[in-house]
Amino acid sequence: MARRRSKKGGNSKTLLLIGGGVAAFVLAVAVMLTRGGNSDVPKQHDIDPADYRAHGSSKNGNTYSFTARVEDIDTIGDNRLLAVSCNGAPQERLPLLVTPKTKTDVNITRGDSFIFTVKCMNGRDADKNLVRGILVVKKVEVK
Repeated sequence: MARRRSKKGGNSKTLLLIGGGVAAFVLAVAVMLTRGGNSDVPKQHDIDPADYRAHGSSKNGNTYSFTARVEDIDTIGDNRLLAVSCNGAPQERLPLLVTPKTKTDVNITRGDSFIFTVKCMNGRDADKNLVRGILVVKKVEVK
């Protein structure tokens, strides 16, 4: 008569697998919580104009929200290019691109201050050359 194999150690292997799965889940939750939770919500940073000028091409994907005064406005097709000075550094000006997709009902005028939410992005110029670190306005609010 054939003997059946004993299932000794089978339960301990199952417990180890379940324990490992629970530990991996707890670790994944801990990592998500320390990174700020929902990755769909962009983290907003304070902008430092000097740092942007020096390292703007490496800021791709960062979102900034800051108060700035509009110093100059140029229109290029359907887009507007703003030169703004930040409250923390009035001598430093930042270029902001306002596209038709910008969410605003605000009339942006020279000399007024607004709260800008911008995203640093890469793009292409008219000659199809890569341009890095463009500050694209996503939202404008009255200060």
